[in-house]
Amino acid sequence: MQKWTSIAIAMAVFAGASTSQAQSTNGSSSIFAPSLASTAAALAERPGAAPQRLIADVRDTPSRAARPRRNSAVLAQSGDAQTRARARFDDGRRYASQLEWAQAAQAFEESYQLFPRPNTLFNLGLAHRALGQYLKAIDELERFLQEGTPTPEERTEVSDALDLMRGRLAHLTVAPSIENSRIAIDGRPAEPNTDVVLDPGNHTVEVTAQGHVRNAQTITLRQSESRRLDVRMERGGGISTGAVIGIVSGVVVAGVVAGILIWQLSGEEKPYCGTLNYCIMPQ
Repeated sequence: MQKWTSIAIAMAVFAGASTSQAQSTNGSSSIFAPSLASTAAALAERPGAAPQRLIADVRDTPSRAARPRRNSAVLAQSGDAQTRARARFDDGRRYASQLEWAQAAQAFEESYQLFPRPNTLFNLGLAHRALGQYLKAIDELERFLQEGTPTPEERTEVSDALDLMRGRLAHLTVAPSIENSRIAIDGRPAEPNTDVVLDPGNHTVEVTAQGHVRNAQTITLRQSESRRLDVRMERGGGISTGAVIGIVSGVVVAGVVAGILIWQLSGEEKPYCGTLNYCIMPQ
């Protein structure tokens, strides 16, 4: 009887230690714990409403036992970065709940830079999608699938959302009238007569060519729109005829004004000419 009692006590102690360790591990990974509903609810689009879940799953978090041991300085530095990442992550959640997506995206991005986690990429992708920045959202959600450990159902849900965003992207082809023209779209170089994938919205297109006037314009692309932009370049690029006339006129006027000033400053009097056209020079 005493033997079985000892065994029961030992099992109880072991169970208590296991529970304590599990709670400690869960507490350490709760920085990015799931919050509200499923991935499908987070990805469901409802105009004017925040996603039902702002935080991804944490199955990618390695267990404490599996983590390699590090010295105290490294652990302190890592803990400080994780603390600051947690603070910015919470800021992002608060901004997102208030539909302030620009601030939310910035907070999530700073959190990821401090302490990279696939869960943060999930939230960052949701924020950029809400802003209509589909190219960024696609990249971040694709990285979430690569770096995280989503379930097959979650992978399918995210993939469907990616396909939907890809279908909303706009396509622009800039066709200048002059060969060897240089093209910049939103300040980034682009090739002539080549399809460029862009987010819907306003974009600045600038075309330059040697000996021609710079052509810059702003266009608006709708969702899923494909547009060819023909740009007619006008000759120029040097000093125009109007500019030359203006410069010459300015020089002439400046010469006349200078002559008058010199004459006035010289103190000479004008000759007196009477009615007989005979001028008497001043003494």
